Amino acid sequence: MLRGVSTFLIVAVWLLTGCAPDTTTYVWQIGRQEDSEKGFDTDPHDDPERVVYKVGFTEDPFPSGLGTDIGLQRSEIEIQFYDGAPKGSVLVVRWSPGGSGSVEQFEAQLDGFSLGRSRELAGKTPYPWYTETFPLSGALSGSHSITLVHKKGDGLVLDFVVLAQKLGRDFPRDRS
Repeated sequence: MLRGVSTFLIVAVWLLTGCAPDTTTYVWQIGRQEDSEKGFDTDPHDDPERVVYKVGFTEDPFPSGLGTDIGLQRSEIEIQFYDGAPKGSVLVVRWSPGGSGSVEQFEAQLDGFSLGRSRELAGKTPYPWYTETFPLSGALSGSHSITLVHKKGDGLVLDFVVLAQKLGRDFPRDRS
């Protein structure tokens, strides 16, 4: 009998909230887990050092990575968004340090203030992929920007960038 009641409650939550329990609720998403930069702008040579991407308004593809030492000109990517974010939201970045063996690191900033830095990780072949999470401290309303800043190494590759209200069991985790 208990099993039937719990199933009923799960279905009721799903119907009332519009999302299944233990599923991820996205504020916005750029890219998807493919463990590659597929679908992103892989030619950085025509980009400025700081690329601005407007969520929901940009027709240009999102940059595939950050770096400066190997000719990549974009060392910062600013992501502008306009609808805020609920309390408890988290920024998630899926990335790879690439295959050069160089130790890579980036910093995530919200409106110019640091949310934290990624782990310092060395590249290898085949590319290893990692997921970094950066919790936001409170609810946001209106317009804001998240900036990814290359801090160390010769260049890293991005798979996806997500702002999520909640990470569920369905959210991609590290496989590397």
